Amino acid sequence: MYMNESITLAKQLPRFQSSGSVTLVIDSFTHVNDSIASAWQMTCHQQRIEVTNVTPTASLAESITVPQSPTPRDISYRSAKLIPQEVTKLARTESAMLALGTEAPAFALKDVRDNSVHTTESLSGPKGLLVMFICCHCPFVKHVEQQLAQLGLDYRNSGIGIAAISSNDAENYPDDAPASLAEQALKLGFVFPYLYDETQEVARAYDATCTPDFFLFDAGQKLVYRGQLDSSRPGNDIPVTGRDLRAALQAVIAGEPVTSDQHPSIGCNIKWKNKGLNRL
Repeated sequence: MYMNESITLAKQLPRFQSSGSVTLVIDSFTHVNDSIASAWQMTCHQQRIEVTNVTPTASLAESITVPQSPTPRDISYRSAKLIPQEVTKLARTESAMLALGTEAPAFALKDVRDNSVHTTESLSGPKGLLVMFICCHCPFVKHVEQQLAQLGLDYRNSGIGIAAISSNDAENYPDDAPASLAEQALKLGFVFPYLYDETQEVARAYDATCTPDFFLFDAGQKLVYRGQLDSSRPGNDIPVTGRDLRAALQAVIAGEPVTSDQHPSIGCNIKWKNKGLNRL
C-alpha cells in the first residue's frame, strides 16, 4: 500500500493556491527511480516529469505530499510548477491516415521568419514533397524536433522539398504563435520553410489531426506515405531515429515503391479554433 509521504525539493516552488489535487511538473530532472515513477503515476517527457494526485502543502515552498512507496528522496531540477491536474492529461491523437494516392492539396502560406510566401508548387522538388504538421508547445513534437531539424539537413539536396506547417490556434495557444514558431526554428536550425496556417484550411485539406503528422508526396504529387516518424514516443525509451519516414524518403528518392505497411503518428491534437474539436 502506498503511503502519502513528503518529498523535499531541491529548489523552492512558486506559491500556488488550489482546493484540490494538482499536478507537479518538474523540468530537467536528473534521475528518478522507475519504482518511484510508477508509484507517483508519473508521465515522463524526455527531461520532464508530471506527478499526478499531488496534495499541496501550506506554502508549497519546500515540500509536497505525493502517493509514494519508496523512501522520500530529493530531486534536482531546473524549474517546477504546479498546475490543475486536468490540464496535464495528454490527449493522444492519431493520424487520420489520408488515402494513399491523394493529390497534394495546394496552399500558399507565409514563413514565420520572414513572411515569404511558399506554395505547394514552389516547395515541391523534382522527386517529391514532404509536408510536416508540427508546433512549438506539444511534448510529442518536442520529443522529435531535433530529429526533424537533422532530417531537413540530411535531405536538403535530395530532390524532395520539405516544409513544416503549424495550424494551431495561436490566440488560445500563444506558445504556437508565429513569433514563438520563429524562435523554435532559429533555436533548432530548421533549414526548411516553417509556415503558419492561420485559417487552418490547409490542415483540414490534408486531414491533419495531430502534431506531428507527416505527408510525403512523390514527383507526381501523389501521397505515398503518411503517418509516424518512427515508433518513439515520449517515455517509451525507443530512440528517435526517424526510421519509418526516412525509409519512405529513401524509396521515393530511389524511384522505388513505398511500403504500404504504414503506422499512424500519435501526438497532441491540432488546436482548432472550434474549441469543441479540441481534446485536453
